[in-house]
Amino acid sequence: MTQIIPLTSDGSRRVTVNLGAIGVYTFRTYWNYVSSTWNMDILDAEDNVLSHGLAMVINTNVVRYLPQLADIFNDIRVADLDGNANRTLDSLGTGAQAAQFDEGDLNIAPSALPPLIVTISDVIP
Repeated sequence: MTQIIPLTSDGSRRVTVNLGAIGVYTFRTYWNYVSSTWNMDILDAEDNVLSHGLAMVINTNVVRYLPQLADIFNDIRVADLDGNANRTLDSLGTGAQAAQFDEGDLNIAPSALPPLIVTISDVIP
């Protein structure tokens, strides 16, 4: 089942999400000044860092080359729903959205996907 990972441009840029059977994970986003891109860290429920500095490339599986994360998440993609490219250090923009896809959920080209309006995961306060 596809799960939305709500991205935030607030000061913390950190969101903890229950991805159902996969578990509870924290996603932290930040601007990388060297590459002028947004990056993401993934932490487990105990705040252990599973990955640091994943480049948030639009319509690309950001965990593809990390077998330990691909085994857990299968596929995590970032979509830019309003075309602003989200390349400012102040904000991810209003249209950035990330989604976790289970195996078989993503059988078509990402550019052919409809807007990511699916079941939203429970956000843990």
